[in-house]
Amino acid sequence: IYLNVINPISDFKQMRDTALQITSIYDKAFSLIYGDLIEKLARAVFNYNLYLKKISAEQINFHGARDFYNLIKTVTKKILEKNSREESGILPALFSIETNYNGIIRNGANSSNLIKKEFKKLYPEANNTEKEEFGIVECIKSNINDEDSRFLLLIMKSNLSQYLILRILKSEKQENKIFYYLGSLFEDDIYNEAYCAKTINKIKYYLEHDIVLILKNLSTTYASLYDLLNQRFTYIKNQKYAEISLGE
Repeated sequence: IYLNVINPISDFKQMRDTALQITSIYDKAFSLIYGDLIEKLARAVFNYNLYLKKISAEQINFHGARDFYNLIKTVTKKILEKNSREESGILPALFSIETNYNGIIRNGANSSNLIKKEFKKLYPEANNTEKEEFGIVECIKSNINDEDSRFLLLIMKSNLSQYLILRILKSEKQENKIFYYLGSLFEDDIYNEAYCAKTINKIKYYLEHDIVLILKNLSTTYASLYDLLNQRFTYIKNQKYAEISLGE
């Protein structure tokens, strides 16, 4: 048996074709109007990946195929929300790059800025936009209010950041719909299977009751929630099911 494994973000044609297929799920005529924009976005991300290989970047897979696919989903939905076929789509494209490719510094530059710079080379119209930067708070609020968005991963250096997140959530959601789960730092708890099972049952309960969860200091539990956090759901009678593992 011969298996040919292809990295979906190392083949530009595959990236472009997949991106156009994703847009057609939302609107079959979308690619007729915004096909060039989507192709340039795919090329910008592809060139960014080539750049990472060229500089032998650490954490080269920090952003992967899921980030690219969600980039296309985000820009498509943002453009369609405008309800105007005359919109250029540039601002939604720049915003989508910011929300999906932020989070890591490459040679002194933020990863999202590198992709935006590449996108502007390929799509000169983007150089004429007045707004180029989107604040973290704006990106977080967009994620919170989009029920179809991915679960948000925030890497924060300051403990004050968690209070900022709570404040944002309370401004967007009912306070009784928010639960902050702070995991134990005691070694006897961290490596205790009973503690892990108790934690997972609590998380499961809150998710089933449509409550926004903020998880912190639960690193030993995240592996058990891999399918859930990656939204690998099975749908049965309009209900979402995800596999949760426990133990070896």
